Formats: sequence, structure tokens, C-alpha cells
Amino acid sequence: MFSILLLMIYLAFVSLGLPDALLGSAWPIMYQEFAVPVSYSGTVFMIICGGTILSSLNSEIESSLWNRENYGNFGAFNRHCLIRFFH
Repeated sequence: MFSILLLMIYLAFVSLGLPDALLGSAWPIMYQEFAVPVSYSGTVFMIICGGTILSSLNSEIESSLWNRENYGNFGAFNRHCLIRFFH
């Protein structure tokens, strides 16, 4: 049971960083296929970052729906970390 949990944690950790890394290495070919400037990669990365931030801020709403334990502080902790990161 412990090894399954450890495998799930590892896969979650890798999947969080994988999209950014794959986009960065694939963009030199993708921008030619889509016929867009290279500078559009910044826009794509900002959309990904914005989605990550919105997902993090949305965790408090989801935790209030679960309401099994005291998950409400988790959303506040996420907001605090994001504010500290950007200031």
C-alpha cells in the first residue's frame, strides 16, 4: 500500500512540471507548424501559469464542498504563498 501511495505522489509531482518542460522543448517545431511568431510562447506560458494560479485559488471552494475535515485553511495557505511569491 505504501509503495502505491509513493508512486501516486511521484506521478503527481512529475505531472506538475511536465507540461512546461515539454512545451519549452517542443515550441521550436510547434511555432512553425502553427505559423505564429516565436514570441507567442510567452503568451502560452502565461495562460498555463494563470490556469495554475486559478486552480490553486479554487481549492478553497472545492474544499468547502468536501467539508469532511478542516480543508478551509488550505485555500488560505495557497493564497498566502502566491502573494508572498509575487511580492
